[in-house]
Amino acid sequence: MNAPVINDKKPAYEGQLLLQEPLADDNTWRVGGVAKALYKPTGISDLAVFRNPPNLYAAQLIESCGLKGMRVGGAKVSEKHANFIINHEGTACSEDIEGLIQLVQKIVYEKTSVELIREVHIIGDK
Repeated sequence: MNAPVINDKKPAYEGQLLLQEPLADDNTWRVGGVAKALYKPTGISDLAVFRNPPNLYAAQLIESCGLKGMRVGGAKVSEKHANFIINHEGTACSEDIEGLIQLVQKIVYEKTSVELIREVHIIGDK
């Protein structure tokens, strides 16, 4: 699959998800033999970013720091679920997403002394 190039920059990421069958309602699908609820925010592309620290939730920490809706370029912290970064209007490049991840980590650490660990792994060159 060839990912689109936006503004002559590398795409944020690309991939495929095969949805095998709908379950009882339109919001739950069987993915790779496991039922997954589609509660996450929607956007051109989106990803859960941070692991939950012990006895805490990354999304609550991010939200408590007032970061829902924060943007770097086309990357935006989701207003629906703060542990998701969305490619707002399809304009984010990988540098926008990485920059937003780093900024969220920095602000959360400064305000809460909790270090957020990435769930995603960045691969490739900048």
